Parts: sequence; C-alpha cells; structure tokens
Amino acid sequence: MILVLLHHSGFPLGKWILAFHMPFFFILSGYTVAIKSNRSQQQFGKFVIKKAKRLIIPYFSFEIINLLIWYIRCMVLGKSIHIVSPLISIVLCINTDAYSGLCGRLWFLPCMFVSSIFFYFCKRYISHNQGLICVTGICFFISWFTFKIIPWRLPFTIDTAFMATAFLLIGYWGKNTISFLLNKGHILIDVIICLLMLGMLYSTYRTDRAKMLMYINEYGDYIYSILGAIGGSFAYLLIAKYFYFFVSKISLFNNFVLWYSYNSLATFPVHLQIKCVLLLFGFSWTGIWWILFFVMLFGNIIVVNIISNYLPFLLGQGYPKKQSK
Repeated sequence: MILVLLHHSGFPLGKWILAFHMPFFFILSGYTVAIKSNRSQQQFGKFVIKKAKRLIIPYFSFEIINLLIWYIRCMVLGKSIHIVSPLISIVLCINTDAYSGLCGRLWFLPCMFVSSIFFYFCKRYISHNQGLICVTGICFFISWFTFKIIPWRLPFTIDTAFMATAFLLIGYWGKNTISFLLNKGHILIDVIICLLMLGMLYSTYRTDRAKMLMYINEYGDYIYSILGAIGGSFAYLLIAKYFYFFVSKISLFNNFVLWYSYNSLATFPVHLQIKCVLLLFGFSWTGIWWILFFVMLFGNIIVVNIISNYLPFLLGQGYPKKQSK
C-alpha cells in the first residue's frame, strides 16, 4: 500500500513502482495463504460470502460514493448527466466514455475477488507444486490471450484476474523461496539476489517496451513485463526486509506498519477518496508530490478508523462489540 500511495501521489520514480507493485501485492497474498493454509479448505459457499463481504461490499459502497461526488461535480459545472451508463459501468467494472471515475476506478477489489475464486479451485484440486506451476503458465497464457486477441474488456475484471491469479500462485508455490529470503540473514546472498532482480527490472523496462498496467489489462511486451514484475517484486521484498529490521525497533513505526498491514484493503478505496476531495477543492501538488503522499498516508488512518467505528458496513464489517466492564 505504501507503493500504491507513492505511485498515486506522482512520485518521480512512479514508472518503476507501476512495473511491479500490483504483482507484488498478489505474490504476497499467495504467500500469506501458503503459510497459513492447511489442506482442509473452507466450503466454497462460505468462502465466496466471506470474500464478497470483504471485497465486493466495499467496492460497491465506495463506487456509489464516487458516483455521487461525480454527480454533484457535474451539476456544479453544468454538465449533462446520464446516470444509467455510469451505473452499468460500475456493475460491470468497465470504464466507459460516460464514466471513468474522478481519480480512477476501484478495479483492484473485484479483481481480488475473482482471482481469489480462481485461486481457490487451483488449491483445492491440485495438490502438487508441479501442477500449480503448470496452471500458473496457463493463467499467464489466458491473460495474454485476453490482452492480445480479445479487443474488448471482460466484465468485472475477469481478464485481469487471470494475471492476478498467476501471481497469487507464484506466491503460493514459491513459499519456501520467499520464506528463505525473508528469514535467512545471508547478507551477501541477499545483496547479490537483490542486484540481479533490480537488473532484471531495469533491463526489461529501460526501452519502455514493457508495461504492467493491470488496471486496464495492458502489458506491452508480455514476457518482459512479467520478468520485470517478478524482478521488482523480489528486489523490493529484500529491501523492505532490511528496512523493517532497523525501523521495527521503534514501537511507533512498528505499530504504523502493522496498522497498514491489517487495513491494506480498506486503505485502497479511501486514499482515492482523499485524492478526489483534494481535486474537487482545487488543490494542486505539481512538483510537491510528497505533500499529497503524506496527506493520503495519514489521512487513511483517520478516515479508515472513523469508518470502522461508525460506518463499518461500508467495509463489509459489523459494528465493533462494546467490551463489558
């Protein structure tokens, strides 16, 4: 989420963040499932309901809020409004000429929902890593097919979900490798691997032929884009490991990182809302990206905590239980 905020704030190195930050999120998600998982999986119906509460309810909640903001803005500017087309756009999660949102659409939430369902069946019916690696390749191929062959977007981010599922699977069957990189303290090995991964990222993106635009399902030179995303993900993993090793000793910073870990999905729509409000009030951050970054960084904590306590249904949650004295 820190990478997402940096990219959306106009950070000067945003091109390189865009190359891997979404694949990295899915790789970490697959890894998290792997280290928690046992073979007895939740029933599919319960799994879908749980994911819908966590992902689809927030998607529609915040998209409707965005639509209301857009509607008010159009009224103030005296623009004509066609309400049906934007509603269809939200239901299908596809940008249209009539509506593309104020600060971007919340594509990530439905993408996570759909890819989680694909991922569920992969884990349930394939027990060996060799089979999961083959399915990863199939997901990459289907993603390439939807990108290159199909001339239109599929509804509810189904096309992007194949790319997301591939990275979920990489995090899942690559559990041992990721655990080794995170837990072992071989500094020289870490430095060599990090430099190799950064080299992979740089070599694939220096010609501007590679892209990892998951939000619109566009990838430039496909193989280069995937290699760059993997290189950037594993390089950042190692950099973050050592950075956190030093700063986690400061309790305030440690609590800050843990808060973003627990609330990462909630902060995704909220930080875009904050950016939208700043736009509506005419704030400009050209050349001062860091102001927008810190406003979103700390504004997320305030807004998400308020929503969690007073409007938790927006996040698909119930009201917090009052502790008995």
